Amino acid sequence: MEEVELLGNEEDFDVILTSDLGIARQALLKQRNRRIRRGRPHIATGANATSRDAVLSKIHQIVDKQVIEDLAAQKKALVDTRLYFSVLANAVTSVDMISNSLPKATSLRNVANGKTDDGKWFLLTGMILKSGIADTPDDAGVANTAFGALAKQIANGDFEFRINGSKHVLPKDTACSIFNVDRTDQPLGYFKLDNPKWIKPNTEMYFVIKTGIATAAKTAIRLELIGTSVETY
Repeated sequence: MEEVELLGNEEDFDVILTSDLGIARQALLKQRNRRIRRGRPHIATGANATSRDAVLSKIHQIVDKQVIEDLAAQKKALVDTRLYFSVLANAVTSVDMISNSLPKATSLRNVANGKTDDGKWFLLTGMILKSGIADTPDDAGVANTAFGALAKQIANGDFEFRINGSKHVLPKDTACSIFNVDRTDQPLGYFKLDNPKWIKPNTEMYFVIKTGIATAAKTAIRLELIGTSVETY
């Protein structure tokens, strides 16, 4: 399986993330409008035709035919989604944020075995990375952590984010400082992808953080992958 990028340029994704689905729909609506201006036909399918047809016109090129048919028939829907991973980083210089061997566990991760769910396409539009100090150096402590701005050891480090083995979402060794922002118009620790990625179902993900100096004792880190998934109604 391979990663497929959503085609488009930066102006197609110039809306601050208040609704992940809204971003996808606005970008794809622009694409549909360009096609209309070129004289290419489109099919309206009811009150929600503008946004739904815009999305369908784009994903038709990259997802399974059955998914397209299910969306058109309203058997499936586009749903705002956050995948999350909270891990202990207790005085270490390397942190594997996505485990390929652990099941889902409330407050720790909502992804099993480090893979996207079977049958669910996922459009990744942004990420959040935060850290905090756990009460105790175990899962219970991590689950009870108040996450905030990245600790300086983490903010000064870098990360590698790959899917399906070798496909990089961002260039290798990207600085963690991209998440170290404090703005009132977006969530703390948020980074918006200028080039959103469609990720196929059952695709393995790999996200490793490296720091030059060991993290503090009982450090906990939380990663959230933000986007839109294709779900059954």
